[in-house]
Amino acid sequence: MSDQGKRHISRRQTGIWALFAILLFSYFQCDNTNSTKVAKDQDTGSPPKAKSQSSPQLAYEEMFTGAADGDLPVVFAIHGLGSKPSNFRIVFEGMETPVKVVLPQAPTAHNNGFSWFTVRVPLRESQHTLTPDVKRAASIVCQFIDDYTEKHPSKKNPMVTGFSQGGILSFAVALTCPSSVALSIPVAGMLPADIIPKQIDLPANYPPVYALHGEADDIIPVEAGRKTATALKALGLDVQFKSYPGVVHHLTIPMQQDVFAKIKEFAMKP
Repeated sequence: MSDQGKRHISRRQTGIWALFAILLFSYFQCDNTNSTKVAKDQDTGSPPKAKSQSSPQLAYEEMFTGAADGDLPVVFAIHGLGSKPSNFRIVFEGMETPVKVVLPQAPTAHNNGFSWFTVRVPLRESQHTLTPDVKRAASIVCQFIDDYTEKHPSKKNPMVTGFSQGGILSFAVALTCPSSVALSIPVAGMLPADIIPKQIDLPANYPPVYALHGEADDIIPVEAGRKTATALKALGLDVQFKSYPGVVHHLTIPMQQDVFAKIKEFAMKP
């Protein structure tokens, strides 16, 4: 065979191998699912049974901290604007208390992440246009918590925490579906003034709220978070508010350690 013919066959073989490599890469890319999950009914692949027609499906991730074993307390961790579970889970890496962390994903794409609702910054407690969106998002999160808890029951009611939009929703969950959670830890959150009722019945049935906020926060001003905590405390809720001098709109290591400590305190209760 001539050298020209050999070169022609060689190029054809190279092309075939290149095509095979592309197809193989595409297959693994499609099949390589990450740990984000969509709720399934008893892992059969069928969608979860909705309690109502508005019962949502949210993608979510799970992670286990500490020496995870047995029936673990559950922490629902709600990310902020433009973030996602795979980013927010980093906050809980290194936590020694054994818990299961469930990280729901907001339903609306936003930049490289997701959003729970549309916002204008800086946020103020008097921003009435925020109220219907927060109520809608809180309803979705409450339903998700209830659906998940029904499918994966634990000895204790779960905890909820979150940063920024997640902090807003942690406040809102404690107020709008108090029987769904046993503790709320909002970080850099607040509530619009008109979402807080004038009075409530049986405040003892509402979960304790432990709110954290940076004093130099220019996205959600610390005063908005403090007013929310004060208003909830006036209703009879068990509320603590801690501010951090010089901290902007971040979840710092000292704040992270305080979140860990509060989770541990609750998890260790009999």
